Amino acid sequence: KRMFNTLFKKYLDDLRHENKKSEIYKAFIEEMNKEYNKNTSKTRKVIDFIAGMTDDYMIQEYKSLKNK
Repeated sequence: KRMFNTLFKKYLDDLRHENKKSEIYKAFIEEMNKEYNKNTSKTRKVIDFIAGMTDDYMIQEYKSLKNK
């Protein structure tokens, strides 16, 4: 639960501040169509991004945040 919450808050903050260097932009937002990006809330985008992660990818992302 802690891992999910940490990543959720980080990615939501990245979207709110338009941090284009964030993994959510590089691996997800830039790959989605214009309609999805226009009509989907930031919260839903983060949920969708995390839901599509493999366990290994989520752990890797969490560890990279903890090492910063």
